Amino acid sequence: MAPRLSPHVAAARELLAQLRASTRPPFVRVADDVGADSLPSWADTPAATTDAHLSALAARRLARLATLDEGIPDCYLIPS
Repeated sequence: MAPRLSPHVAAARELLAQLRASTRPPFVRVADDVGADSLPSWADTPAATTDAHLSALAARRLARLATLDEGIPDCYLIPS
């Protein structure tokens, strides 16, 4: 059973520690060196900023953002 979401900082820290120690699935952590000046041109509203940032971060690593959101250009749409 998956742990329940919690607004508590201590619980969040513990869950992050568990995630970092996990080997299933394997995670690759990348440095976030993408600034606002690197956002794609379609990021023209505040609501698109996070999606654009993640997309630009993936592109900088020669990868593609995988998402369930059909509204993000140039991403890999995870089939539902």
